[in-house]
This record gives sequence, structure tokens and C-alpha cells, in this order.
Amino acid sequence: MQAVNIDDILKEAERQLMICNACRYCEGYCDLWDAIERKRSFPPNDVFHLSNLCHDCRDCYYACQYTPPHPFSIDIPGILSKVRELSYRRFVYPKFMQRYVSSIYRFINYIYVILTIIIFAISISLTLFLHGFSLFRTYIPYQSLLPPYIFLAVEYLLYIYVVFMWYMEARSYWKSISNGIRFSLGEVLKGVKDALIHKDFTGGGAGCSYPLEYFPDQGKNPKPSRFRLHAHATVVIGFIIDLISILFYPFKGTVTPAIFLIGSIMIAVGALSLLYKRKYDRLVHEDGGLAFTLMLSIASISGIIAIVLSLYHQPLYAVFFLLRASIIASLFIMAPYSKFVHLVFRLVSLMRDRFEEYNVKK
Repeated sequence: MQAVNIDDILKEAERQLMICNACRYCEGYCDLWDAIERKRSFPPNDVFHLSNLCHDCRDCYYACQYTPPHPFSIDIPGILSKVRELSYRRFVYPKFMQRYVSSIYRFINYIYVILTIIIFAISISLTLFLHGFSLFRTYIPYQSLLPPYIFLAVEYLLYIYVVFMWYMEARSYWKSISNGIRFSLGEVLKGVKDALIHKDFTGGGAGCSYPLEYFPDQGKNPKPSRFRLHAHATVVIGFIIDLISILFYPFKGTVTPAIFLIGSIMIAVGALSLLYKRKYDRLVHEDGGLAFTLMLSIASISGIIAIVLSLYHQPLYAVFFLLRASIIASLFIMAPYSKFVHLVFRLVSLMRDRFEEYNVKK
């Protein structure tokens, strides 16, 4: 995230949204446009809210007659992507981190690598201390690599840390966008449901207008596809499955490796598909997700290798197992300051959208 003038971006977003609200050609495309049409002005808090409703599917961009080089220069997916990244900075916790978030985004690749190396070095050192160099000569079941209480203590401390940080950021974000709204449990549950089913990932219905528009055999004409929806959903489901597998960690048996392998394969397929999509995407708006997706890919592949090697009782599996754990730990440590936080902001925006939708119908 480069140093930018926040006010200029918010004013540009307001300008474009006002034009779109007068035009309304994209009416009904997704919840974003329904939310836009319920407003008559677009103060910063509403712009932040709308930015996290947008999935950057770009159906509206290709449908719009006012995109560049038209003087109106409308690019709603592009400007809302910039606002979305600003929201990660504006509502970061603790507040003093606001001055560092831009640098974190600029060097996120290096931060992930450095954190992973440090955590991996610590875990390998501890494992060598417990088992000596037999770690590389003798197969040691994963339950015995590290004492379960150490593994679980680190795991749950990370969970508590991420949940607390996300709660504080979500609280700050909600205070800004809620306009005093108090949502009910119903809106919360509907928002969670919308997030889980990837609502609006189909854009205007046919799917996102990429990645297929830039495939060599299709020239530059956009061809909507649900490729991104399926890839993203595969990653999310795989991640949830992997988290479930952790619950069985201290116990012996084949349940954990089987669940772990399924989750890792799903993450690898989904994450690599998203990376493949970016190869042909000349309109990438957010760079923050690249490092996150790349690290997820490496972690999942490491997990798959670890499971396969462990099935054949190969001692080397331990290295890949610890590498995967180190990458996941680094992702969790950086979760409040990376693209990962979009998960929380989008959920909160979906809750507000559900509230507005319900009250309009009333």
C-alpha cells in the first residue's frame, strides 16, 4: 500500500458513486448496487462500508459506458479497492499501528518470509533438542514431534490473539459505518451465512468478468466466469477443514491426517487457481492478497508433502510439517495487518447491509 492522500481517494470515490447513483444502469447487479441506491450521499463512513461489500468482480466495469477514456472516468471496482485497502489502515488496532500499515503492506512479502524463518528455526531447534538428529533418521509420529501442550498452547494463544485483534478492529469499523445502528442476532446470522456462501461472487449473475478475458485465445473481450467463486470457496472450505483437523491433534489415529490432507489439497487447488487467475489479470487492483495467497499455497503444498511422506514413515516429513505450521503461524501473526482482515470487515458490512435491506422492506 503506497503512501496516498486518503481524502483525495474518498472524494474520488464519492464523485464516482454520485454519478453511478444518477445513472443506475447497474441496478440489481449485486448487493453493492442495492446499497448504493438506498443512499443520496456518500460520506466517508458509507464509502468504507460499500468498499467492503464489493467483491471486485468487475461486471459493472465492463457494463459501464463511462469508463476511461470517457471524461467521467468511472471505475468503481478500482476506486473501491483503494478505499478497501485504506479501511485496513484506518481501523487497525492498536491505533498507533496506522503509521506503519503502509510499510507493512509494502514489505509484506519479506515480513512473511522473515517470520516464517524465525518460527521454523525455533520449532526445528526445539524438536532437535527433544529428539536429536534422530529426527532426520527415524520416523517420529507427528503427535510426538513436540509435546502436545506446547503445540496447543501456541495454537490457542494465536487463536486468542487473532480473535481479540479482529474484534477490536471490527468494533472500530462498526462504530464508523453503523450510524448508530444496533443489529439483531438475525442480521448477524444472515451476514455470516452470506459470507460463507460467497454471496455476490457471481456479480451480475454470470460470474466475475475475469480471469478468462485475457486468455490468449479470447483476446480482450470479457467473458464472465465462476472460476474465481469456485477457487475462493475451495480455499475457505479447505481452511476450515484444516482448522477442524487441529482439534484432533493430541489424539492418535488416521482421522487427523485424513482431514488435514483433504483440507490441504483444497487450499492448494484453490490458492494456485487464484494465482493462475492473476497471471492473466491486467487489472489487478489489490496487491495485498498476492503474498497471502502465495503463502497459503506454499503452506498447503508443504502439508500435502508432509502427509504423503508420513504415510510412508519417512523422517523428512517432520521438516515439511513444521514448515507448514510456521507459515500458518506467520499468517496468523500478521492477520490484523494484512488482507486477511477483509474477512472481518466484509462480514460486518454484510450485517449492516442485511439490516438496511430488512428496514427498507418494512
